[in-house]
Amino acid sequence: MSGTNGGNPQRRRSRRPYRDAALAYSGLGILVVVIAYATGSSFVRSFLGGAVAAVLATGWTWWRLRQRERAAEREAEQESK
Repeated sequence: MSGTNGGNPQRRRSRRPYRDAALAYSGLGILVVVIAYATGSSFVRSFLGGAVAAVLATGWTWWRLRQRERAAEREAEQESK
């Protein structure tokens, strides 16, 4: 797809990537809890598994987003010199 046959093919970034990641992984954590509980696990164990999965995934994503921001800042700083 090119820019001449439709919408802009460039990937559009969210204005709030940290919030979006937290919401997405919280939703997936809830899904883990529901599936684990539905398949016979205790609620407490299901909840802990979903919470740990959501926290780890959110933390990883936030860390990677911050790394990208720092790299962009360094690149902008080098270009301005």
